Amino acid sequence: MYKRDIINFLFVAGFTIFGIGNYIGDTRSPSIGLILSVSPLVALIAFFLVDILYRKSFPLRVNGKIYALMLLFLLSSIAAIFVSYSKGYPNLSLNVAIGNAIALLVPFHAFLVVAWYNRNMPEGTFLRLMMTGLIVLLLVNLLGYAGGLSNQGHNLEGRLNLPFFQGLYAASSLMIFLNILFIRQISRHITRVTQWWWKVPFIGMNLVLIYLINSRLTMLLFLVVLALMFFKIVRSRAAYWASLFTIPIVLSMRFLVYEIVSMPVFAGIMQRVDFRDVTSFNGRAYLWEIGMNWLLVDQRGLFFGNGMGGQYFIGLLEFYARLWSGGKSALLHFHSSSLEIVVNQGLFGYLLYIALLYQVFIYFRKKYIQNEADGDVYPSIVFMLFLLQIDTFVYMTGLGSIILAALVAKVCLRNPAPSLSRAEPSETVAEMEVV
Repeated sequence: MYKRDIINFLFVAGFTIFGIGNYIGDTRSPSIGLILSVSPLVALIAFFLVDILYRKSFPLRVNGKIYALMLLFLLSSIAAIFVSYSKGYPNLSLNVAIGNAIALLVPFHAFLVVAWYNRNMPEGTFLRLMMTGLIVLLLVNLLGYAGGLSNQGHNLEGRLNLPFFQGLYAASSLMIFLNILFIRQISRHITRVTQWWWKVPFIGMNLVLIYLINSRLTMLLFLVVLALMFFKIVRSRAAYWASLFTIPIVLSMRFLVYEIVSMPVFAGIMQRVDFRDVTSFNGRAYLWEIGMNWLLVDQRGLFFGNGMGGQYFIGLLEFYARLWSGGKSALLHFHSSSLEIVVNQGLFGYLLYIALLYQVFIYFRKKYIQNEADGDVYPSIVFMLFLLQIDTFVYMTGLGSIILAALVAKVCLRNPAPSLSRAEPSETVAEMEVV
């Protein structure tokens, strides 16, 4: 067995262990669940450290600008956690705070190691490994559901509740991410049927599961991104800038959205087509409006944030807490990763993040335009950018954040060699040593 094989196995297995850690966190202990969720990645980093001691060198090189942006953002997130702990945020113990800090710092650095060990492999190898890990995670969820397990953190009666996700809608977000990626790969290799035939039934299975979960916003985003791909608008840098204004755009188009989803062709898919429900996006519009009002008018903690769950400390959601959570405002959030970040970590944290995502955007956009294998994930990144605004899939230690951390790591690795043929002999030999 080669060193790279061990690293890649831990990388692929890490996504499934992450999901199981979520389940343990919801059913037994949040802190134990957090530590378990990153344990394969901790082992991966430990393996790398032992390897560099053996080599007596530290050959991993990164883009300093991107690494600094990511590290500062992660430290800002960790600072928000400990600010909330110091203020007495409900159900946030010191162990949970430390567990969250570890779960934030470890994945990105582990993914840097994975990208480095695969630096001499063919284009698209890192993406294929990540895709494999996400597919295995999804299949393990289906097995767990078939075995009688269900999501313990967030579930709704009558909806499909896959057990090893942090929330009901996280499953549909992952499936759409994979579907968009597969559709791009199929279109790029349309004449090579043997390379993609199995992806067609997989896409179909995902669509059925998404229907059973019934997340209308993610379904609409899926259709929007497919339209952007079809009309080649997705190639434009404007896709990034438009994503930053998703909430104002969605709020201004809510009545048009209702007219569209109430059409017979969509009503059966969306299942719940009620005027008040659709135009308020199941109540989310009220939360977004409160968040936008805070940003434009209230502005308490605007520059450096109010700590994790900051809306609890400044009483932004108390009225809706009485309606939806029995007055427990700590249980409510904005249903928007971007609003959570700016309220909790301030403009400092938010500007770091959007600058970081722009680096990811332009890197994979270039690969997409050049029709390279790594560019296949670019339309899925555009989906994530829009989803960032209207869902918490990409917040803190969510699965979306883990996926984006992996993509940032790929971009951050400095000048990886594209193939074995161009690798330096000494590096290739060291990398291929049998353990």
